[in-house]
Amino acid sequence: AGRRGGAGGWARGVNPLAGGVDRRWRAIKRGGDLLTAQGRRLGDALQRTHDLDGLLATVCAISASTTESVRATAWLVEGSSLVARVAWPPESLRSSAGRVPMEGTLMGRVVSTGLPAWMDRPDQPASVGGPVLCAPLQRGSDRLGVLVVERGPGSAAYDTESGASLVAITGPASVAMDNALLHRQAQRLSVFDPLTGVGNLRMLTTTLAAEVDRARHFGRCCSLLIVDIDRFRDINTQHGHSAGDKVLAGVAARIAASVRTVDRVARYGGEEFAVVCPELDPEAAVAAADRVWRAVRDQPFVVGDASIVVRVSIGVATWPQQARTSTELLRAADDAAAHAKVLGRDQVSRTERLSD
Repeated sequence: AGRRGGAGGWARGVNPLAGGVDRRWRAIKRGGDLLTAQGRRLGDALQRTHDLDGLLATVCAISASTTESVRATAWLVEGSSLVARVAWPPESLRSSAGRVPMEGTLMGRVVSTGLPAWMDRPDQPASVGGPVLCAPLQRGSDRLGVLVVERGPGSAAYDTESGASLVAITGPASVAMDNALLHRQAQRLSVFDPLTGVGNLRMLTTTLAAEVDRARHFGRCCSLLIVDIDRFRDINTQHGHSAGDKVLAGVAARIAASVRTVDRVARYGGEEFAVVCPELDPEAAVAAADRVWRAVRDQPFVVGDASIVVRVSIGVATWPQQARTSTELLRAADDAAAHAKVLGRDQVSRTERLSD
């Protein structure tokens, strides 16, 4: 009987222990399943290396779930500040501060040290109000930004384990971010002129074709200006090619500053620029060309010790009045610029009406 009682007591003692082990095992299994699922989601996100915002949105969602947070925000470095780029949940981005200085903030310290950090109370405006955990987004020595996760007021503080979990996400995410940023830079270089910063010929032809198609669809106009620098060879001869390059960049900047934000400026040739002007009729296009002409000749370009006077000849053409296609429009504006040269340079010339 004593043995039976002892066995019963032993069994009663073991059962709670076994139950606790079983619960712990199930919790570990659930945690493992969660990590596996999150790892799969992160892997899927990393495959979208060219979609920066899509990548960051998934990383934010995974980070919030893994660290049991109510909000996650990806902040990217911009000069001496950090700018909120993507958040989870998405609507929380509207309540974010948007831009904060790096100096004197927890996020700034994480960017500078490359190490995760956390605190019980936030040190930035428009936060949730509870514990904050930050992990760096970096690739080697390139500091891309910081990922911030937050819990609500009164929630448990983050710890070393939380920081390690977040770094396990931000590490591979940073590699994909770097790839996305490099891809974006390569795309920009493929359609922009590196000397002047405006579009190149590829961008010009693509944009012009798209705008003519849009004008045709909506029954509107599309105009094109060709801006040709007069006697540019003389500038190179007298002041050198380096000065000529600076003049080209300066002319491009003045053109861009004198047209509408919807207009697209591109370098058409060596010393020629083009401006695609959506929805401008012939009269409005001539007025736009006149503003460009005045902006360039308004004052000399100062390059080193030299003061260089620059004049331009501008040709203007409009679809559908002077062309049937985007290719014809480009040819018509080019012919008009050549006609301005024949007339004596330093003026605006408009193409005659398209003949039937």
